[in-house]
Amino acid sequence: EMRHDASAECEAFRGHHRADVTYVVTMAARIIQMQSGFAMLESAYQQPNNSANIMMKNMLDLCIGVLAFFLFGYYIAYWDTHQIGGFADAGVDLAHWFCCFSYATTAATINSGALAGRVAFFPYLFLSTVMTGVLYPICAYLSWGNGWLQQFGFVDFAGSVVVHQVGAVSALVSTCILGPRIGRFKNYRSWKGVWSIVFWERHDDAYYQEPQDPAEKKVFIPFRKCR
Repeated sequence: EMRHDASAECEAFRGHHRADVTYVVTMAARIIQMQSGFAMLESAYQQPNNSANIMMKNMLDLCIGVLAFFLFGYYIAYWDTHQIGGFADAGVDLAHWFCCFSYATTAATINSGALAGRVAFFPYLFLSTVMTGVLYPICAYLSWGNGWLQQFGFVDFAGSVVVHQVGAVSALVSTCILGPRIGRFKNYRSWKGVWSIVFWERHDDAYYQEPQDPAEKKVFIPFRKCR
């Protein structure tokens, strides 16, 4: 029930209707449920021995991402427009927090698909944590949290830049640093000159063309085109 004499700590919720809150929470839950679809899609396009690794990475995107976003990500993004506090504080808009968290994990998951089968487990968790807790919140603040982009009149429609383009640029840079999957391109040439410094290139051409180490050769499965 809405009252004109509501306490100051509940002021943030005076304009909220139950239907609005239900809609925001439901849509955020649907976004988070897409993680299972991402995991199955990525697994289908990788070698069978990478499936468990991919599933675990997508699950930990949520488990570790929620801690990073709760501890400092949400504060970085919305300290200027929303009340920041613990879950027990009456003035905190939990529906908004949950919706923003779903956006953050979506941006981080784009890295999972781009780097599937070519990055180790713990380095990926570090990248996912930085993406969810730092990189995405900074971009969200600039566009949605009263940052300078928003003050200049920038309008982001449905997260096309803040979520998808930020995730895509992160995945592109990460891919340039890692290089292709070993054995994917027989004539691949590694970065040379200044690009080798920019993308931290540490290997020669032969490293990417086929496995060199005996242990790698033992588990290596040649790339096969589906069609």
